[in-house]
Parts: sequence; C-alpha cells; structure tokens
Amino acid sequence: MPSRSIVILIIVLSLFSCSKNNDDNDNNSGTVTVPVLNSSTVGSVTKTYAVLSGTLTSSGNGTITQRGFCWSTTPAPTLLANFLVSASMQNSFTDTIKGLRYNTTYYIRSFATNQAGTAYGPETQVRTQNTIYTIGQSFAGGKIFHIDSTGDHGLVYFAAYNYTHYPWAILPHTNILVGGTSEAMGTGKTNTLRILASGNTGAGTAARICDDFVSGGYTDWFLPSRVELLAIKASVSIFDISGSAYWSSSEALQNKAYFVMINGISSIDLDQKTEYFGVIPVREF
Repeated sequence: MPSRSIVILIIVLSLFSCSKNNDDNDNNSGTVTVPVLNSSTVGSVTKTYAVLSGTLTSSGNGTITQRGFCWSTTPAPTLLANFLVSASMQNSFTDTIKGLRYNTTYYIRSFATNQAGTAYGPETQVRTQNTIYTIGQSFAGGKIFHIDSTGDHGLVYFAAYNYTHYPWAILPHTNILVGGTSEAMGTGKTNTLRILASGNTGAGTAARICDDFVSGGYTDWFLPSRVELLAIKASVSIFDISGSAYWSSSEALQNKAYFVMINGISSIDLDQKTEYFGVIPVREF
C-alpha cells in the first residue's frame, strides 16, 4: 500500500498538470487574429456615389481600431487605393463613398484593422450610372468635346466658327508676360480672364475674339487651354472645323504661346504671339 506521503505527492502533481493545461487553453483562446468580415452590400448608386454596408463578424479577439471600405477600378482594392474609414463603432456599418466617375465599374471591399493587422471582406462590384451626354452631341450652343467625372458638366466648342486668322497679342503686349496661365483641362476660362486682365485686350486678338463671341444666346465663351484644344482635336470630325493651326490660351514664354494643329500635325506647338492663327470659342455647361 502506498505511503501517505506518496499519495499526497501524486495529488499535487495531478493538480499542477491540470492547472498548466488550463493556462495553455487560456493562452490559445487569447491569441489575436485578423478580423473577419462579410461581403459588402450595395444600396443606392448614382453617377458619383454609392451607399455601402458591411458587417464585421469577428474581431479576431482583438480591438478594432478602424473599419470601412476601400475601392478601385481594378480588382482586389486595398488601403493603398481609395478608402473611407467609417465613423461607426458598430459591427454593422453603412457609409457613402463619393467622387466616383460616371459609367464606371468599381471593385469594393470592406476592411477592419486590429492588433494583428488589416483584413478585407469578399469583393463586391458596382457600376455607376451613365451620363445623358455624349461626345460630339450638339448642346448648349456648341458640340460637347469633354464631360467631367460627374457626368453632369463639361465643355462645348463652337463648330461652325469661320477659320479667320488672329494674333495672340498686338503691340504693346506682344512681348509682355501674362503669367499664371495653364495648359490643363478646365483652365481655359481662367486663362482667358488672366490674358484680358493683363491689358491684352486689343480688338481682333485671340482671347478678345472669344470673350466677345455670342452664339445661341450664350455670352460666356473663352479661348481654350492647350489640353482643351487637344481634346477638341480628338473628338471632332475633319468636317467640323476648317483650317489648321488654332491658338490656345496657354502662354508658353514671354513672347510665345501654345497652338494646336487641329487638322494636321506639326513638329512645334508654340509660336510668336504676333503670329496669326485661328480661334475656337469654348464654353462650360
């Protein structure tokens, strides 16, 4: 028969073993893993925004520091793409992503972050609504050659304007820097105002001709920027605009400005402000 001391020792060892196993189980259950999310659901969708809902099904035994949605025009978007952090602290959260482009497919995933890292939900696709406008459509006094990302606004050019030659500037402004003009899309109006504000308002000059132009009851025409002219060139039929070289409102140097060969090609794209080229009035809608 075992002695009393041996029996006590066996009991103690058994209790120690049970205690250790319990501690191991507690440690395992306390391990933090990345969160788990369900697929995002899509609510209303317009040309520029979409309403999304996501559900966090597991925190991964950690503390959720942020949750939200990320999106891209290519599959598997991450936080390196566009993302929105939700203000909601609930497991189910709904948000509106904005600034989308019309008639475009976006790939969307919900995400959540804890101490273990960031996890993403299954991917969802959404396509924004299309615009009612088309390139080349006759509208607002001219023909549409640019539609902005909202699908509600853009630029038109006056296609029937006669090809008459005008200088960009005349004396004493042929060698005076206007400054502050841009070549970019959407800057032609501001460029034209800068040119006129500089005193370059001589009758028969490119910016003045466009600023004075009236058609279809519209008086807010301007001389397009270089990139706007390039967009016109890309959108028009050869029968819409006659002639070759057209002035832009984009200044290149103190005595030179940019032009674009609408019908044809050229090895240069800037010339003396005293040179005579055509103009194409443009307006916003």
